[in-house]
Amino acid sequence: MDTSDNLDLPYIMPSQAQKHVTHNEAIGMLDALVQLRVLDRDLAAPPGAPANGDRYIVAAGATGGWSGQSGKIAHRLDGAWSFYAAKPGFFCHVADEGVFVHWTGSAWEPLTATLAVLQNLALLGVGTTADNTNPFSAKLNKALWTAKTVSEGGDGDLRYTLNKETAADVLSLLLQTGFSGRAELGLIGDDDLTLKVSADGSAWTTALKIDRTSGQFTINNAFNLNAALNISGAALGITRDGSASLMRLASYRDTNATHATFAADVARGSLAAPAYMTNTGLMAEFIVRPWDGTAIGNVTSGRLAFRASENHGASARGTRWTVELTPNGSTTTTEAGALDHSSGLSLFSATVIDANRHFRLRSYTIATLPSASPAGQMIHCSDLGGGGQVNSDGSVWRRVSRGGQQAVSSDADFTLTVFSSAEEQRHTGTLTANRTVTLSATNAYSGARFRLTRTGGGAFNLSFGGLKNLATNTWAEAVYDGSAWYLAAYGAL
Repeated sequence: MDTSDNLDLPYIMPSQAQKHVTHNEAIGMLDALVQLRVLDRDLAAPPGAPANGDRYIVAAGATGGWSGQSGKIAHRLDGAWSFYAAKPGFFCHVADEGVFVHWTGSAWEPLTATLAVLQNLALLGVGTTADNTNPFSAKLNKALWTAKTVSEGGDGDLRYTLNKETAADVLSLLLQTGFSGRAELGLIGDDDLTLKVSADGSAWTTALKIDRTSGQFTINNAFNLNAALNISGAALGITRDGSASLMRLASYRDTNATHATFAADVARGSLAAPAYMTNTGLMAEFIVRPWDGTAIGNVTSGRLAFRASENHGASARGTRWTVELTPNGSTTTTEAGALDHSSGLSLFSATVIDANRHFRLRSYTIATLPSASPAGQMIHCSDLGGGGQVNSDGSVWRRVSRGGQQAVSSDADFTLTVFSSAEEQRHTGTLTANRTVTLSATNAYSGARFRLTRTGGGAFNLSFGGLKNLATNTWAEAVYDGSAWYLAAYGAL
């Protein structure tokens, strides 16, 4: 036999020459395989600058100098790589991962994958040291318990069971800050479910308690609710003196299925004989009733209401939402806004966004334009020359875009006025005398412009605001600088 049974170390044979070669080869193999620790197990090709003594587990798909050596132990020695096949049970520490792996005969697997059963441990510490007071201790940032699925041989359920010996004992979940108690939930000294809180870990207040027999719910020993709260006849009234906040509903959710909900269940008729809502019927409302000088709750100054927008039935339940407010100096609520599936969003009884999601501007004429202050207003002007919208800069109204085109064919003087006249003008008539186009300062704003193109005939001039005489097939453009019109451009066609 030339090699050892387990590690295949070469034996020194009788009468062998240069025995030191075989001896040194065996020493090298021992150095590579005993107390095995590799730098990495994810490389499929040799690293760039290996040092003597470096060891690696060759990853699958090996290439280059490691081609064909996948899964083997690569050992760098005297500037060359040696490769050793692992045997089942070989144990190795992977330095860059800080984990232990072992060779199964076909793959390197984490050691933890082989630990299936741990029984009757006296102490277990995860990330920390367990002691006799806390024989199971864990120091970590997250923990997960998940049900064993049916496909894995489980039933898909997960129940976390805690048990105490007698009713007088304590079974609880204690929540601490800096190892000082702040909240405790559980069966604390009896079999009722109790929640206690503390500001300092010493003095405790019972926040709520649920009786194990009746299910009665008690909050801070003052507010008691049975398992079901039913109110008939008079409304439920809650009065709070001197509090800025009467009721708050907060919900933190990880899924769309859990959320804060306020439900208004409504029907006509009675509990014994309910009926569908009819058109315009009030379905739910939130009203504000301020002090009226003698009592509170007698008058309404604001209302959010849901009303039926059609006669309801099994297949029709149209609903309209309205906001009703009281104007300054009035005592009567009027509709300020509404949302209707058919007509869209309206404000003060006028549609602002229709059901097609089209935005609708309020319409004015040039003569009824409102004040341009404040800036940023946009409106539709129904008699705007060339059509379009105008917006305000805080001082004057301006066209939103170039203002259309008009054709003039008359053999007479005429006037161009901002807003009333289109910005693009074409004169197509035949002149029998020199004619004048007056550029009016009415509605004019800095940057307003007119462009006049003459294509008509006649051996006479068309004076463009006294700025340029236009013969046939010529054009000119004038711009208002805030105080007067000036010639901005001209040319021939």
